[in-house]
Amino acid sequence: MKGGGATDPGRFRIITFNAPADRGRLVWNCDLEGAAFAGQSRLIGVAGWYENSNYANLVWDKSWKVVRHAGNRVAMGNLNQTNFSDLVPKHAVQIRPGVFSVEIASRQESLAANMPAFRVQDRHDRTLAIIYTWQDRRDLVGIEQSDQDGSRQNFGKTQHWIGNLAPIGPWFGMKLIIDTTDKRVNGYVRRAEGDSVMLNASPLPYYDHNAQGNHIFLGLASRKLKDATGNTLAMDNIRMTQLSC
Repeated sequence: MKGGGATDPGRFRIITFNAPADRGRLVWNCDLEGAAFAGQSRLIGVAGWYENSNYANLVWDKSWKVVRHAGNRVAMGNLNQTNFSDLVPKHAVQIRPGVFSVEIASRQESLAANMPAFRVQDRHDRTLAIIYTWQDRRDLVGIEQSDQDGSRQNFGKTQHWIGNLAPIGPWFGMKLIIDTTDKRVNGYVRRAEGDSVMLNASPLPYYDHNAQGNHIFLGLASRKLKDATGNTLAMDNIRMTQLSC
């Protein structure tokens, strides 16, 4: 898939290779095993992955590489080499109006210095939703909300019953299901290959109530909090699925 910039949404293109179980609903899946990453060591600039232009001059995007880990290719970032602030890398995907899901598998080597996260925005950088795990906590997940909606919603093991959701080493997953018609969001988490568990009992509104449209921009990875030993994050199997139209 190749994604155009926010200034030229007409350049968006979608190629989808659905397995039978996907029933034609899979819009985009990046497990980094495709030919676009064969022999490549960088992530930014390959197969539609692009940098955050606000921080490109600080060269922090170059910290992300595609490497082989435990027999699979994954995206690996050394967060000590990144900047404090926004999420990167980014990817652009066009979906249809209705309900869609976006999910990602993450793996961290430090709990103290990063917050694995992803953000969903429209083409004007207005945020639909942000979900992340908290530093120094193996169980706590946040869904960010605007001040008018009461700030963030936090969910721990008393809500999702996964006490060791995001420890050092194992993979874990976060997912958002987003309704572009009603502008509502539901968050989910899972441990390793386990089933997804819903976080919020009722749908939450978009972070930015003015967000709209179906040209979706994903900001992925982690907010860097500080330098730390083993401050690396891996990402794999990022999926966007159209659930209804």
